[in-house]
Amino acid sequence: DRYDRKLEGALFTIRKTDENYENPDTDFKAVTGESKKDGLVEFKDKDGNTINLPEGYYVIEETAAPLGYRKANAPWKVQVVEENGQLVAYRH
Repeated sequence: DRYDRKLEGALFTIRKTDENYENPDTDFKAVTGESKKDGLVEFKDKDGNTINLPEGYYVIEETAAPLGYRKANAPWKVQVVEENGQLVAYRH
C-alpha cells in the first residue's frame, strides 16, 4: 500500500503481452498468485511450481484486495530483461 505496509492476501494475475502492453501473447497462459505475509507474490503453475518468467513484456493486475483494502486502479506494466546473466524486471 502507499505506506509501504506488506499486505497479505491480495490476488494478482500476470499476462505476457507485446512491447506495447496491449496484445496478449497466446503462448503464455495467464497465471494468478497471492501475496504472502511478507507482501511478496509468487506465481505458480497448476502443479504448484514457481514460474520463471522469460524475457518479455508483462501486465500484472490486482484482481482482489485483502479485506479492508481497495484493489489497485491500474495494472503494472513490467519488462523482464537479462542483464549480466540474471533476469531483471523493470516497471514502466
